[in-house]
Amino acid sequence: PYYYPNFGAAEASLGANGATPAAQGNNYDNYYSDAQRTDYLGYAKYDYHIAANLNVSNQIYFHHDDGQGQVSGPISAAGLPALFKVYYPTLSSTQLSNVFGGSGYALRTTEYQINREGLISAVDWTLGQNDLELGLWYEHEASSARRRWYEVPVADPQNPYEPADPADRRFTQYASEIDVNIVQPHLQDSLHVLPNLTLQAGLKSSLQFASGIVPVQPLPGSLAGVSTGLPQGEIDTLVGFLPDFGAIWEATSHEELFANVQKNVRQFQNYGGGGLSGFSLGSQGAFNVFAQTAQPETSWTYEVGLRSHHALSLGLLTGVEGQVNYYHVDFSNRLLQISPTAVITSIVGGVPIIENVGSVTTDGVDLAGTLHFGPHVSFYDAVSYNRSVYDDNYVTGSTTVDTAGKNVPASPSWLNKFIASVNYGPFGAQLFGDYVGKRYATYTNDLSVPSYFELNLEASYKLPIPEGYGLRDPLVRVNVTNLTGEKGVSTVVVGAASGTYNTYPLAPIMAFVTLSAHF
Repeated sequence: PYYYPNFGAAEASLGANGATPAAQGNNYDNYYSDAQRTDYLGYAKYDYHIAANLNVSNQIYFHHDDGQGQVSGPISAAGLPALFKVYYPTLSSTQLSNVFGGSGYALRTTEYQINREGLISAVDWTLGQNDLELGLWYEHEASSARRRWYEVPVADPQNPYEPADPADRRFTQYASEIDVNIVQPHLQDSLHVLPNLTLQAGLKSSLQFASGIVPVQPLPGSLAGVSTGLPQGEIDTLVGFLPDFGAIWEATSHEELFANVQKNVRQFQNYGGGGLSGFSLGSQGAFNVFAQTAQPETSWTYEVGLRSHHALSLGLLTGVEGQVNYYHVDFSNRLLQISPTAVITSIVGGVPIIENVGSVTTDGVDLAGTLHFGPHVSFYDAVSYNRSVYDDNYVTGSTTVDTAGKNVPASPSWLNKFIASVNYGPFGAQLFGDYVGKRYATYTNDLSVPSYFELNLEASYKLPIPEGYGLRDPLVRVNVTNLTGEKGVSTVVVGAASGTYNTYPLAPIMAFVTLSAHF
């Protein structure tokens, strides 16, 4: 849906002052859209073996991320006339077009930065029949998001491979900064009751302290939805008791039974300016109520299963291994993000409505197995069935939305994956197949996207370079994704009870060639 790199065609498609063709309606084409990211990551780890049965591990890490999400689109569409009227109330449409470079286009960016550093520390102590572990995870994260608007000059339009030029900036719609500290201590024990029976128990706490400020507030009317400005303040998520219990029984030399019960929590999301976050609500009053009354989503998960592996002598079939497991999950305080606009992902941005829809019940079965045909050929297949439904309706304003008994959207009931593998000497190849079943696209399940099946291929060859040339294990690898050119929906963006949704498509056929070697 983009004109890039043909800027002449992009300009020619518009009428006076950036007007999109009336016949296209909302299906007009932008000039381009992109997501630019740069990441720097590093860590240092130190393991100290104090004694044969006592080890200490410490790891520190750092991650810096910055980037921009860009959309270069017509200034007359997607709610932009109303937005620009807020910032340029006295300009005519012709004058506004000149402000943005005279091309009829404007460049919208969301400019991100994340700095996070953390510590992962653990002490492992084997004491008799017990394998004990005491650990701590700490992370500090400082992130920011800035929504900015730039001109698209007729003589020198930007391209999707470079950050926006500050000289072309016209205004900053909002800027949000959020600081987060996370602390998660844990204690666990594996008790070897018998040589073939292990009992496991653990406990962790999950503590999150988040505070946000808004250095640049959006002007009233510049965000979709009921907004008097983005909120500031602190939201803490403090859950001290998250237990875990499990057992592993090696029933035979070929079969293993396992079971597990676990409670977990989903910390509140931290983002200002959109999404399922208290920091994106449209007023300070709404934020204060959320911070004081909202409960984080928690879950109890129950799982049982069987693993098995056998060598066989049945002609071509020489071995089989597999696993089957059943799980049940009870979710509490499930939060939904209701979009403030009919198009869900709005170019101008908007403040969400956040609803607590109560509980969700999930039941699922996974079945996976591998067949071995000698040492060179194998076939793996895994099928998964999942049923996740809302247990309650929710009320927005004076309207009751009938979500009770409806499937959780964007989550398929059926998934299947197979991997066919072949290796002979220096040659190896794998054919991957992925089936994703139908997914509902609204909270009331009135709309859905169809299933798809995608094939991917990987092949490699070890180059026969003699010793003495300074290279070891030189390898050529070829990857081809979406081998058959399948068209379908990769990602479903859900934000409405009914009537509308957004999607991102599957990527087209792509090929990659990689050369690697050791020195």
